Amino acid sequence: MLKPIHILKGWFRSYFSVSEKIRILSEQRLVVCRNCPFAVEKSFLKFRENQAMEEKTKACEKCGCPIIEKSLVEDEKCPMNLWKK
Repeated sequence: MLKPIHILKGWFRSYFSVSEKIRILSEQRLVVCRNCPFAVEKSFLKFRENQAMEEKTKACEKCGCPIIEKSLVEDEKCPMNLWKK
């Protein structure tokens, strides 16, 4: 499960540009997640342009975290240990 500070970091990074290192790490993780049977469609409340809206995205069925945001936090780990170290 994402720690509260990781949740904020992941959401923030999903809205703004990230370093090349974080972008590459996220892309590597998302390749694994796209093929994972535990990646499921889920709705999350997101804030865009000063408006709250429900958005469907992929989430991890094991921990419940939104995959894109989780992949952007270098200290996060896959609950199935599928991400490379």
